[in-house]
Amino acid sequence: MKKLFAAVLSIGIIASALAGCGYQDALDAANSKSSSSAVSKESESTKEVKPEEYSKNLGGLIDYFADLGYLVMKDNKLDESKAMVMNHTLIGAKEGKKFATTVANKPVYIELYEFDKKPNDTALSVIRSVEETGQFQIINLDPVKAYVSENDQFLMIYSDASIDDSNPDKTTENYVNRNKVIESFKKFI
Repeated sequence: MKKLFAAVLSIGIIASALAGCGYQDALDAANSKSSSSAVSKESESTKEVKPEEYSKNLGGLIDYFADLGYLVMKDNKLDESKAMVMNHTLIGAKEGKKFATTVANKPVYIELYEFDKKPNDTALSVIRSVEETGQFQIINLDPVKAYVSENDQFLMIYSDASIDDSNPDKTTENYVNRNKVIESFKKFI
């Protein structure tokens, strides 16, 4: 009975870890129907966005990214159909969301997580790994490239399959945009 319970629990954990991957196709399909690029709208806006004017929580970070034009908006509000709540407990986070958008007609995914002010052991392990290597690994899945804020409160995963990290073309719109998003994320403390 104990072995059966352990097996079911293991399958549940793995299924939870892979849940984001299952939604990838749905997000891709939803994204391909949208002809506008949320990120390209950033240049259309002349509004100065200051990170210090936002609440220092996940909601504030999401609002900040939305105002910068990094997330898809609909009727001047965040398009929640492009967002998905993530299983944040796998990395020890308090909460997390994944957003689908496009850059140069290619799908891009931005995952944002918030950790507790006093992070648990899992969170500390993830944070330290990202600080030391720029990536983290859960269960036996492939390592994930990520960015952590200076105060260790937030973590961002920026996924763009069009960027070849082993030999990136630094002139592409997607590469330039990723660097802008990373820079903006680091300013949000």
